[in-house]
Amino acid sequence: MTQRTLLSTLGTASAAVALALSTAGAAHAVSYVSVEEGQDWGRISSGGDYLICDKEADSHQAYALLRWESGGATRLNDSNGSTAGCSGASTSRVSEISRFVVCEDIPAWPDSCRWKDITWGD
Repeated sequence: MTQRTLLSTLGTASAAVALALSTAGAAHAVSYVSVEEGQDWGRISSGGDYLICDKEADSHQAYALLRWESGGATRLNDSNGSTAGCSGASTSRVSEISRFVVCEDIPAWPDSCRWKDITWGD
């Protein structure tokens, strides 16, 4: 086998492996929805993992809400406030979420919130 044939064969084999890996990854692709409220932000994945990040040192705690299609909500506070890191959780009920909400808790005033409706391709 010549060097050119060997390189061509290796190139074809590498391309086939790369295609197989990218196709396998596409079957298990995870989608994300992100919401920003000022500098605070949250993210939820189609796999059910979600987090909230308070990025403002303003003494107003950031929190995320999962609004359920059946009514009600689940709340997650950023437990460490604006210090480094975020707070996260997960749910097995991701298909039942209708809206992902990120808010800033403002005492004696309505909370400041932003949201996105969740469809995951419904």
